[in-house]
Amino acid sequence: MNKLFKLGALLFSFVSQSVFAETNKNPFQDFYSTNGTVAKVEQVELENGRTQISYKSFDGDQVNGQISYPESNSDKHPVLIALHAMGRSYPRWWNAEINGSPTITQANKITQMAHENGYAVVALDARYHGSRKLADKPLQLIMGNMKSGDPEFYLDMVQSSIRDYKLLLNWVTEQPQFKGMPIHVVGYSMGAQMSLLLAAADDRIEKMIIIVPPNVDEKMEYVSPIDAAQFIKHQNVLLLSSNQDQYSSQSEFSELFNTMPTKSKVQIVFDADHILPANYPEVLNFWFK
Repeated sequence: MNKLFKLGALLFSFVSQSVFAETNKNPFQDFYSTNGTVAKVEQVELENGRTQISYKSFDGDQVNGQISYPESNSDKHPVLIALHAMGRSYPRWWNAEINGSPTITQANKITQMAHENGYAVVALDARYHGSRKLADKPLQLIMGNMKSGDPEFYLDMVQSSIRDYKLLLNWVTEQPQFKGMPIHVVGYSMGAQMSLLLAAADDRIEKMIIIVPPNVDEKMEYVSPIDAAQFIKHQNVLLLSSNQDQYSSQSEFSELFNTMPTKSKVQIVFDADHILPANYPEVLNFWFK
């Protein structure tokens, strides 16, 4: 993950005026609209209360992910949609390590905490990640192109992933075990960026944990967290940031926090860089209550 972040460092360093400044409309909802289309999700039961899911997205691309359920006698569950960091994949939300590589974002601890509080957890692979990697579009190429001023693949990666999640939301809200239940999101780094975009685009998101979202050029329409932040008006938001982050300064985190109009928001700052201390999930206990 760190090598990929280095390739993308320039992406997160631009400063410009928001293309959505002082607008009264929410263009994210129109831009990411799926016109009510519901994904036809195939499910395969796995062990330990997990279910593998897959479906065709709006453009026919195969989406892969997983759902896990808490040990509970309840037949209905609130939903936590989990969005992974750049260079990661959905299994990180369930595994402390994969092929000897530790889950340094501690995503698996958040899933465990969510289950302890009765949540079902759903995660997908973002475009060009995990099971959706493409030999002709490796992340190194995508971020290298971005560095040289060609954002086409990057924009496609982020924007198409958000539409994948929108289709998932449409499906989730129709399932008996989730119907009428709260839908919340959590994301780390790129996943935090996408969580903000998804919440700006969809009012069904009620609560959010956004962990060290990168600062992305505001001229990058519909992918910049600061652009999305002005449309976070009713959600309950917890922003976890750090004071030595390589991809967003303390002032940029503060600006992001202050830009969100919602009055239900908390920011916690860690003495760390982009990788937060291993015990940081402990601060999330209050959020799940």
